[in-house]
Amino acid sequence: MKISRATITDGSDKEIHLPSDLDFLERKLDDVKNKSEKRAKDSQEAEQRKNDLVVYLAHDIKTALTSIIGYLSLLNDAMDMPVEQKEKYRKITLDKSYRLEQLINEFFETTRFNLQSTILDKDIIHLNYMLMQLADEFYPLLLSRGKNPL
Repeated sequence: MKISRATITDGSDKEIHLPSDLDFLERKLDDVKNKSEKRAKDSQEAEQRKNDLVVYLAHDIKTALTSIIGYLSLLNDAMDMPVEQKEKYRKITLDKSYRLEQLINEFFETTRFNLQSTILDKDIIHLNYMLMQLADEFYPLLLSRGKNPL
């Protein structure tokens, strides 16, 4: 159903006009329509801002990672590089790694913020089944380390 100023349409070309004694209802419906359009626009703008932020962070993460790979490749390929230059490249790589860590943390913060509005469906869980599943998942790991899981 589509609502437009002083008319209501049901999706077809046929419009329904409200009688003049229902002017108050026309105004209310128009107000509802305007608020709905504003909320939709605000929602689209917020989604676009979020997408822009993710693109920005992804670009910066890729740039930092490319730089780290480049410096590590130089260190790996040039065995006869002077010690001072190696130290300089190691420091740059470490600085870029810290920057990459910071960007990834920002990315997770953004994601966590977006998930805060997520409504959780709470349900009863059977703790004994969950613990049995955990034990089954850790069994191969413990066995491979020579531990007795039982």
